[in-house]
Amino acid sequence: MQLVRDFHAEVVDMKLELDFISSFLRDADAWAATEESNESVKTWVKHIREVAYSIEDVMDEYMLYVAKHRDRHGFMTFLKKIAGYVWSLKSNRQMVSKIQELNRSVHEIGNKRRRLDISFNDRRGSSIGHVDPRAGLHFVDTDALVGIEASRDELVGRLNEGESMRTVISLVGMGGLGKTTLAKKVYDDIKDHFDCHAWVTVSQSNNMVERLRSMIRRFHEAKKDLPSNGINNVMDVEELISKSREYLQYKRNGPRATMQNSLPIRSNKECPENLKSLSLDIARKCDGLPLAIVTIGGLLSTKGKDVFEWTRLCNDLSKQLKSNPHLAHVRTILSFSYHDLPHYLKSCFLYMAVFPRSYHIRVNKLIRLWIAEGLVKENQEMTLEETAKANLTRLINRSLVQVEWSDSTGRARSCRVHDLIHEVVLSKLEELNLIQSSQASSNGAARYLWIDNNRAHDLSRRNGDFRTHSIIFSNLQELHDPVFERLSLNFKLLREIDFENAPFEYLPEEIGNLWHLRYLSLRHSKIKMLPKSIGKLHNLLTLDLKGSFVVEIPDEIRYLCKLQYFRAYTVDLVNHYTIDSDQGVKINDSVFGSLESLEKLYYVDFESQNDCGEALCGAIKQMPHLYALRISAVKENEVLELESMSPPPSLHRLRLHGQLMTLPGWIAELENLVKISLHWSSISNDSLKILGDLPKLLEFWLYEGYNGVELHLEQGKFKKLKHLALRRLYKLEKVVIDGGSLPCLETLEIGTSPLMKEVPTGIGSLESLKI
Repeated sequence: MQLVRDFHAEVVDMKLELDFISSFLRDADAWAATEESNESVKTWVKHIREVAYSIEDVMDEYMLYVAKHRDRHGFMTFLKKIAGYVWSLKSNRQMVSKIQELNRSVHEIGNKRRRLDISFNDRRGSSIGHVDPRAGLHFVDTDALVGIEASRDELVGRLNEGESMRTVISLVGMGGLGKTTLAKKVYDDIKDHFDCHAWVTVSQSNNMVERLRSMIRRFHEAKKDLPSNGINNVMDVEELISKSREYLQYKRNGPRATMQNSLPIRSNKECPENLKSLSLDIARKCDGLPLAIVTIGGLLSTKGKDVFEWTRLCNDLSKQLKSNPHLAHVRTILSFSYHDLPHYLKSCFLYMAVFPRSYHIRVNKLIRLWIAEGLVKENQEMTLEETAKANLTRLINRSLVQVEWSDSTGRARSCRVHDLIHEVVLSKLEELNLIQSSQASSNGAARYLWIDNNRAHDLSRRNGDFRTHSIIFSNLQELHDPVFERLSLNFKLLREIDFENAPFEYLPEEIGNLWHLRYLSLRHSKIKMLPKSIGKLHNLLTLDLKGSFVVEIPDEIRYLCKLQYFRAYTVDLVNHYTIDSDQGVKINDSVFGSLESLEKLYYVDFESQNDCGEALCGAIKQMPHLYALRISAVKENEVLELESMSPPPSLHRLRLHGQLMTLPGWIAELENLVKISLHWSSISNDSLKILGDLPKLLEFWLYEGYNGVELHLEQGKFKKLKHLALRRLYKLEKVVIDGGSLPCLETLEIGTSPLMKEVPTGIGSLESLKI
């Protein structure tokens, strides 16, 4: 028993070491990103990261063994078994030697820090002590970029129309977007009309200041005159750069006139036909990033009309970004956008480079993967999902992530990383040995694996790699049984497996051996049933079966006490407009009650000995973080008994399928509701008054759910609504829209309504209507 305590104590010490190393790594990572750090420091930081990962893996191995033996035996038997196991460990020095080696590594980290004389004072997460690589952009001519006139006019308008007080407008985004040039254009437009000042903050560096002073002295020596008085006392980088530019302007005043005169002639020339398609391809890869367009354009100007050179640059832009000295400036500034992130956002952003370049990432999937990998930390005020969404929003606001599609409520549904910044972040992942996206057959260590179809067979021959946490399969055509066996034997610390669109029809029992698994997606796979061993995945947070052929869930799912997100249903595309077009999986209602951590559930069918509606209402009361809710009757004429329900006020989306007659009173209390869909509800016009007063409602769908002949949208109602859909209202003859109603409505859909003979009365008052 003492051996058990001793060994457990060593693991606890490892946990404390991991906490220390993780906090230490944040400071070290910020230091390594600075210009002044040398290769020794960067190698040292990489060593810290590897030690942190190794400690985490040792702890996971220990927990895996404990879990297996606890499952197989009673508690006392378990203690005896683990005592024997620890004794064997002491004798062959396997696990213990790992721990001891890691302890030595931790001490070496501290010793090397002292040898390198590294201090983190006043450098936590900041760039103090090095030169911002974007400093020179403060001095780019305002005519260097085009296409920002609309943004300039908008900002000038805001400043002109604002009140006579200090106004702050933030321009946010990754380096190279043209924020500085935009700000300069705005300032040039307003400086003569306002008593205003511009502040430009540029990171200071003694080395940079001295280099600029020396350069200015050489300029004046070349001109054979004395440097301006007081040059030795100037400490401001911006002022010194301005003085340097004055000299450069003087040097080029002669040829400048000739160049300006020749510009109209050059601009009138047509692009050669054989370069047009290449020009467009290169512009697409720049993806609207002004810095990249200007720099690559300058590089191409040195290539003349050589189609071969243009083609090579287009095909190997990512490689050129790494190696071509002419593009080093682009890479430096894009890298700065990554290094400038706070530590908790760096990890999330790094993970996004696991997906291929230009890949459209489903937002819900990304968020669940972040959570499963432990990249989102607990927050007392928000759920993990809310925190993850906030992190994504911060990356979007910095322009590092681009939204590809948003729904009508403004919620981002898919996103991607800018192509060029993707190359920078991918190289960072590879540098940290976190990914092997192109060589799945390699036996090297990798935290994340992206495996496309032509590499999937290599997994069955791959040696064990306990460090792999995430495997995402893409375009999988076939997957043989040995792969599952390899996964359970050689990837024991897996946290995430994504089998989306996989062709296999069953999941073997071995899946239950992956005790650390937190994310399992079988979305749109051909799988027909889950093995009973699914109940062994005690750490599973996400189970996605949407679009699979699974129709019934084994009772063993009751043991998944941490399950937060459970999506399992199929859609009948042939009979899509019927109440049973979405089929949920069958699940025992007693099992449903055991899943106490659920936050999202789509959809289950469960039969109860008691009243089904009453059981459902009782279950929903136990879900304080419920975000979206859909309740469906079995038949169109079945009445939904929902008056006793008490959903949380945080509910954002509500969808009800079935007869209601009148809306439940609690709907009026849903102050955060942004979308509601009522299908086959048979409500009256009075019910619309309740919905019209909801303060945040953006989208309203009414489908075969209205008994009235006239639908009246009264003045002052639906103040925020953007989308209104009135579908298949067969009794409807007239729609009346009062002036002042629906002031924000952008989309109005009506049909099929065969008795309605004219467009809605008052439709001309909808000033925001687009569609």
